[in-house]
Amino acid sequence: MTTTTPTNDPAPATAAALRTLEAVRPPQPLPSPFARMQKAMLMGSQLAARSVANEAATAAVLPWRMDAGTWQELAAMQQAVWGRLAQQHKAWLDGCAALAREQQQIKQANTLSKFVEQEYNLLAQTSALVASQCTAFVGLLENVQVDYAYWVSQKTQS
Repeated sequence: MTTTTPTNDPAPATAAALRTLEAVRPPQPLPSPFARMQKAMLMGSQLAARSVANEAATAAVLPWRMDAGTWQELAAMQQAVWGRLAQQHKAWLDGCAALAREQQQIKQANTLSKFVEQEYNLLAQTSALVASQCTAFVGLLENVQVDYAYWVSQKTQS
């Protein structure tokens, strides 16, 4: 006579419970960090697609419409972009100088908690400066792409 002893392996019961749960519960959206990562990847893909579309339009238009006016318009666009980049560079240098002054003015902390507070304050200011610069640069990139696409579309219609 053979006796069977119950196993302690919960895998079959767990798998069955999960199948039942999946049948009853609709699929859930991705958790927030993954959803944001997916959104960032989508926006990056859109940025790349706009670049490729602009390149294709340029290849189709410019060889046939290269006159003095076109060169002047391109030079004006380039000068405007350089102007914005110069403003961003100045803002970066001003921000770094402000952080250096702030760090020099920090008093000697008497306690560890005060020291940690001062250091994290500097870190927060640095993070804000970097975020501001990244946002401004990506905004400039998007504006250049959209403005250039509009300019090329005007060239194709003329």
